[in-house]
Amino acid sequence: NIRRMQNLADLVIVTMAAEYKKRKKEKEWQHSERMVALGENAARTAHSIRNPLMTIGGFSKRAERLIEKAVKLISEKYPDIAEENSLNEIFAKLKGYHRIISSDIIRIEKILNGVLEFSNSPEINAELGDINKYIQEEIAKFAPVFNRAVKVRFNFEKTLNFIKVPFDKEKLGFCVQDLVRNAVEAEARYIVIKTMLKIKENKFTIYFSNNGRPVDPVLNNSEIFTPFVTTKVDGTGLGLANTRLIIEAHNGAIELARRDPTTFKITLPFRQK
Repeated sequence: NIRRMQNLADLVIVTMAAEYKKRKKEKEWQHSERMVALGENAARTAHSIRNPLMTIGGFSKRAERLIEKAVKLISEKYPDIAEENSLNEIFAKLKGYHRIISSDIIRIEKILNGVLEFSNSPEINAELGDINKYIQEEIAKFAPVFNRAVKVRFNFEKTLNFIKVPFDKEKLGFCVQDLVRNAVEAEARYIVIKTMLKIKENKFTIYFSNNGRPVDPVLNNSEIFTPFVTTKVDGTGLGLANTRLIIEAHNGAIELARRDPTTFKITLPFRQK
């Protein structure tokens, strides 16, 4: 009887495990389908906005040049009228309005570019390289734009200095830049980048930690990587979404490992299958 009960319990455990894996796969498939549909709709919307936006930007610049020309002509031919109507003051206001328009056009273009990047499945061209050296080089590229108060520290797995691992240098560079930029925007004083190698598990990990403002607790772990979800006033909610797409295209994974300090964990395959 005890043996029979044990066998029954084992059968139940195996069945439950199989059902859990099945539901997990179905959930992943449904999520993937939703992301594809969202990407396609976003791309159509982005393309429909881009053309009129370019027209607005072009005519905005023409309007600025015409205003400058008109002010110059009036000042030369009718100096008394120009003085009486404070033409320079009016022109200064118009210039200010134009700067606001131009700034918002640039912001919308940035959003559109992010949407188009998200809608295009990233094609990964993985090459073997030194991941530790690569990360240091990527940080050095855009370090000048950091706040000088931000310090970047490296805690690298030394074994990785002698082993080549596969990754797409251009695409992974986007991920590194986005995670560091998020830390800078969160007013972090330090950023720690750590690498680890797990040969038996066929993977290596990269940790990005910072002591800036924690990720808003309103967002759960899934929402953090969901496109267009953001709590930033001027955010697009596409940075981490695109980062996730790139990492998953590497057959890897990214997650928010800790909220205090903010720590993102990237897991990538040590060998290509």
